Amino acid sequence: MTKTIALASLIISTPITVAVVFAPYQTTKAQTLPGHDHHHLMLGIDGRSEISSGTYAGLANPNYNRLTLLFPHLESNIADNHFHAIGAYSYTGDVSNPTVISTNTNNQIPEYWTNLPPISLIPGTGIFEGKLVNEIVEGNTETNYTNLKIALVRDLVDELNDPAIEALFNSSNGAWPSSIGDATIALELVDITQVLV
Repeated sequence: MTKTIALASLIISTPITVAVVFAPYQTTKAQTLPGHDHHHLMLGIDGRSEISSGTYAGLANPNYNRLTLLFPHLESNIADNHFHAIGAYSYTGDVSNPTVISTNTNNQIPEYWTNLPPISLIPGTGIFEGKLVNEIVEGNTETNYTNLKIALVRDLVDELNDPAIEALFNSSNGAWPSSIGDATIALELVDITQVLV
């Protein structure tokens, strides 16, 4: 039996060739220090059945039980550690008659509110020769959106003795730590700028 899980819409500011490698989540000291809050993307199942705040508070969560791309933010006050959902299902329109849409306003990386430039592309080498790929820029938190490695929120379990990771794992009232079971995760290219073909 094949299990397919749809990932909500995502826009990468610069269209790129995406190769995803799942690796065990490993925390480095740099990732837990204040100011080092951008390290890589994560996946989790949205466990919130109801929207708890904002315009649509009290309504059923249209992203409930969906696989969601997340960006972790580690803050100087660890109690404020949290994830931002990238491209999660959301509502639009009047609260009395809202329409579900398959994305949200935070549907790109770098996240729109950062005002950061698009991810730079460089010529690939090896198996990526002839393709444009992103380059991971280490050591600069503003450019760590370039690290497109994806890990599962559930992988944080082994690091819960670190208070910063525990706060992140339990953020949003524990919305994200559900297991995805034995699902196989893949990205599908659904659109590309013709100049990059």
